[in-house]
Amino acid sequence: MYDSWVTHEIQIRDLLTHRSGLATFSGDMLWLGSDYSRKEVIRRARFLKPVSSFRTQYGYQNIMFSTAGEIIPAVTDTSWDDFIKARIFVPLGMKRTNTHISIMKKMDNIAHAHEIKDGKATKIQYYDVDNIAPAAAINSSVFELAQWIRLQLGKGMYKGKRIFSTKVSNDMWANQFAFRNSNYGFGWFINYYKGKKVLDHSGGMPGFISELALVPEENFGFVILSNAESYMPFEIKNEILDMFLGGEEKDWHSIMKDGWEKRIARYKAEDEKRDSTRVKYTKSSLPLDEYTGIYEDKMYGEAKVTLVNGELYLQFSHSPTFGGKLMHWQFDQFVINWKDVFLTRGYVKFDLNFDGSIKQFTIEVPNSPDFIFTELLFNKKSNL
Repeated sequence: MYDSWVTHEIQIRDLLTHRSGLATFSGDMLWLGSDYSRKEVIRRARFLKPVSSFRTQYGYQNIMFSTAGEIIPAVTDTSWDDFIKARIFVPLGMKRTNTHISIMKKMDNIAHAHEIKDGKATKIQYYDVDNIAPAAAINSSVFELAQWIRLQLGKGMYKGKRIFSTKVSNDMWANQFAFRNSNYGFGWFINYYKGKKVLDHSGGMPGFISELALVPEENFGFVILSNAESYMPFEIKNEILDMFLGGEEKDWHSIMKDGWEKRIARYKAEDEKRDSTRVKYTKSSLPLDEYTGIYEDKMYGEAKVTLVNGELYLQFSHSPTFGGKLMHWQFDQFVINWKDVFLTRGYVKFDLNFDGSIKQFTIEVPNSPDFIFTELLFNKKSNL
């Protein structure tokens, strides 16, 4: 970790309860679509600066969860993938469930990721997340995840066989860390609704959303899988809970639709604000070829700026889809037209040394819900 004292003190339960001191989703660009290995992603976490003191604030951390998964090969000499297959998938009869996109692509009857823009659904690519697998890589189905739900509600028992202990189950469901008006256990959000304890956890990848919920007192659970990003899975979850638990039912469709529309409106307003405050008719300080070169951020690694047919291109060296054409915006700022349709409009700002040469660049992607581009600082390393 960035702080050597935290490195020494951090425990498995800290990894599983998101109290490392890092910001939510900090460092996620290290793994999505990158060629870094699991070990390299974890090694580079040392460059992520904390935003809070250790164990004082909640920050959802995929890298910390992946670190927890890597403890398995450290103590068993078995990969995380093989371990959960042998200890969970096989005993539960989860024959189609796997941990690799390459395996899923060879199967029939599988879902494809979609992006919805202007009311139209477009198929997008799968993302291989093998390098963050313990946090995000399980591919499954409603039927097979229902067996996982049965195991959870059985507090570690499945069809008369003990998979994990009652103590482990109690620990997973216990309030381990409080944040806002909620609690977090080991891998479970914990809330109380209509007098009942409700455990749930969602998951998201480009083009996919999942939501799994348990009501232990009622021996009830369900899972919702969507192959497009929206608030729909959460709307359905809340409607199911209202129907099952009784009492007043809310119009969750209108509530979630309003929330989604407000989110889109915020994105649009941000773009319009930047358009309206842009200083027009400015020019870059230097000829375009002066901006080319190899740049490096200590946490992420290298990125390259090239000039092709009179146009600048930025490419993250370890992430093929993190790149695109740079179009002049104002002064030494450029808009990046990302190759990856999942990414929203970004801005690249170059800074100069006192001698007028390029020193570094930073990136802002104001409407990005998942990536903190502002934690990157690419210093110029060399000319091309």
